[in-house]
Amino acid sequence: MKKLLLFPLFAMLALLSACSSDDDDKQVFEPAVTEAVYKGDLQLGETTFTVKCEYKYNTESNSCDIILKGVTFAAAMPKMDIILENVPCNLKEGMVEFLGRDLTPVMSMGGMSLPAEDYKIEQLQGNATASSMHLKAIMAMGELVFDGALSSGDDEESEEGSAEGEFSGAMTVLAAGSEVPFVNEAVRCELLPNEDFTAVDLCIYSARFAENMPVTVDIKLEAIPCEVLDGEIHFACEETFVPLVRMGEEFIPMEAFAFYYIAGICDGESLAFEADMTRGEFVFAGVKGK
Repeated sequence: MKKLLLFPLFAMLALLSACSSDDDDKQVFEPAVTEAVYKGDLQLGETTFTVKCEYKYNTESNSCDIILKGVTFAAAMPKMDIILENVPCNLKEGMVEFLGRDLTPVMSMGGMSLPAEDYKIEQLQGNATASSMHLKAIMAMGELVFDGALSSGDDEESEEGSAEGEFSGAMTVLAAGSEVPFVNEAVRCELLPNEDFTAVDLCIYSARFAENMPVTVDIKLEAIPCEVLDGEIHFACEETFVPLVRMGEEFIPMEAFAFYYIAGICDGESLAFEADMTRGEFVFAGVKGK
């Protein structure tokens, strides 16, 4: 009888020992990389261009934030940043794997950041290491693939921004008291930084702020504070200021066109900004040389 009782006891001890051994075999990995900037090729269909990708691992949620910078989906489309937040991660030896489904990215352009349902990502997968990143996203418009290497100080863009030339594009206006936006397709803008790139003058040519506005106007906004980040000029002002409006051959102050806010980005190839003024709110997005 004692032997019969001992057999189940030995079997249970053996099982517990095996479970303990399995737990000892499980390894807990530290994230291979917690924060990095990668530079490489981004491919969408037949189009390939060079972008930077910012990555940051979130320890508390075991997730990561990914920002693809300077992305455009068409030649005439201004560049924007694609922001993916809280993407679930899996830690492995030497790498951080990430996998997400049904992600709505945030698109950032010209000082604006908005969720973009039209660019929803059905599936995102990839990995980040101390030296490289691979990312693949399946979207309604196709497959987006990024392969990049850790960006070093040697390949950083010049701290001096580029804004030479005019930018042509569309200005979308929501006039004061109106609920229907008006799109002005033939607007040109010029950004003129000072010598030390601490302020810019912004010229807006052929602007109309309502569909029934009989004439276009040329406006000049002077000394908007700015800074250069990764080769891009970021400018913004949240104080009320009076622009100059062309009258004949001269520009004169015009309080009827007072601005209350403006913010934008220029990367040398595209210009985008938003503004709030007495005539309403408007957004401009344009590219160089069109």
